[in-house]
Amino acid sequence: ELARVVMIEQCLRILKKGRRIDQHTPPSEFHRMRIRIKRLRYLIDTLQPFLDGRRCTALLKPLFRLQMILGHHHDAVVAREHVRRVRAAMPENTAVIPLLQHWLEIIDIQQLCAEDSFGKALRKFADACPQSV
Repeated sequence: ELARVVMIEQCLRILKKGRRIDQHTPPSEFHRMRIRIKRLRYLIDTLQPFLDGRRCTALLKPLFRLQMILGHHHDAVVAREHVRRVRAAMPENTAVIPLLQHWLEIIDIQQLCAEDSFGKALRKFADACPQSV
């Protein structure tokens, strides 16, 4: 019973914090959410022998999806900073500048797609999550 209570409390905490995330949320909050989700996945894996196996499986699938989406988001953030540093180090008349600018636009789209997918995946997690202790 204690394992179930701990799992539910962590699920509800992620839902509460996840519902606050939107397109205005700084990338660092997306990254923190990814770490929270990873920890919850590890917790469920550890507690699985003491919990309902079907419930665990139902939770792990959307958690894995959320973690992947947030990983893509983080990758886009890191890539953008790297491309910006490369661009800043080049002279303005370099022929590669338009290519780098285009690359930044693609990275922005990838980040926006991850943010949009996060909301959808969080709703699926909410559907799988027990709603009370």
